[in-house]
Amino acid sequence: TIRMKKIFLGIGIAALVGLTACEDKNETIIAPDAENGTLSFELFEPENKGEVYTLLEEEDTKIVETLTFAKPDYGFSSSPTYSVEVSLNPEFEKPNTIVLKMTSKTESLELVTKDLNMAILNLHAAGNYPELTEVQDVYFRIISVVSEATVGPLDPTPIVKPAYSNAITLQVLPYQLKEIVLPATYYLIGLGGNWDNSPAGIGSSLIPLSLVAEYPYNPVDGKGKFVYTGYFDAKDGFKVIGQPGDWADAWGMQDGNYVHGSGDNISVPVSGYYRISLDTENKKLAIDPVKIEFTPNEWIEILGDFSGWDTAPVKMTAIPVTLGSVWTAQITLNEESGLKFRADGKWDTSWGGKTFPYGLKPSGDNIPATAGNYTVVFNQLDNCYFFFKK
Repeated sequence: TIRMKKIFLGIGIAALVGLTACEDKNETIIAPDAENGTLSFELFEPENKGEVYTLLEEEDTKIVETLTFAKPDYGFSSSPTYSVEVSLNPEFEKPNTIVLKMTSKTESLELVTKDLNMAILNLHAAGNYPELTEVQDVYFRIISVVSEATVGPLDPTPIVKPAYSNAITLQVLPYQLKEIVLPATYYLIGLGGNWDNSPAGIGSSLIPLSLVAEYPYNPVDGKGKFVYTGYFDAKDGFKVIGQPGDWADAWGMQDGNYVHGSGDNISVPVSGYYRISLDTENKKLAIDPVKIEFTPNEWIEILGDFSGWDTAPVKMTAIPVTLGSVWTAQITLNEESGLKFRADGKWDTSWGGKTFPYGLKPSGDNIPATAGNYTVVFNQLDNCYFFFKK
């Protein structure tokens, strides 16, 4: 049975004027499964489903397949945004899924070689990109989101949850990238009045933005999405920049908007915790307040094979303007070393990882570090670490 639910449609209000089923012209019918998140719709099997999709690097812009599907029935007139979710697991267990960047407002989505290939590589190794020589069973489903359906103009909380199609399986043979480019690095500068833009400022005046979990960074230039969660003082002006020593690739403020390549210093209206979201491929920046209850540790240290583990850990220093959420240290590794981060000398709060020199997914694994002299930065709120080779 379908019950009545008052919703406000941010678009298409005129389409509701003629409805007589409800007394309120801003009321319409919403299907219960759309509201509780169980709404499903059909993703059709491609004609070439039984074939192996062989991906080739020299054809990286080729459309591998076009997925077509039925429109979900929300119970009211809607204009969903569709995207493709990819997994190597038929259950689409989080976080081992990736949503491709391409979206559509019609009932079809194209799979492009380079995007699909990077998704498969990232799903296998979260950035380690292993050599893959075997055909992969890859699972696909469509996500449908109706963002304009809300409780009312004063309460923008969506009441229509994302809908998922059935899953289909395609056999895909990915290619190993000839040259792997690490995700690019972007930095905050100016916090606490420190504007040293030289490489020596990394870990003090230059605070790196964190990586985004499971995001397929551009394999050519490392661009993509980056975040930073931390404390900002309203009296501080700051900017976001790319390469140390270069002010051309920077984000500032102009006429109330965030702009790339110019602009005045950015500031927040009220001191507190904020999250910066940066999309360097589309040159978009957003800064939003977040509610965080954070108690800093007394200290964080790096220990591992290089230090005899508990024998001689390297204590990190909290960057003052971060109120104990971002830590830095200088270390020298004379040879390959497994290592971890640990808080207050106790193993019940520690962080490891599977990737180097950057990492995002904390795990019980030892971080596989290689020999060299490094500036280390660890963002405790984002659980992201960096080893910058000097």
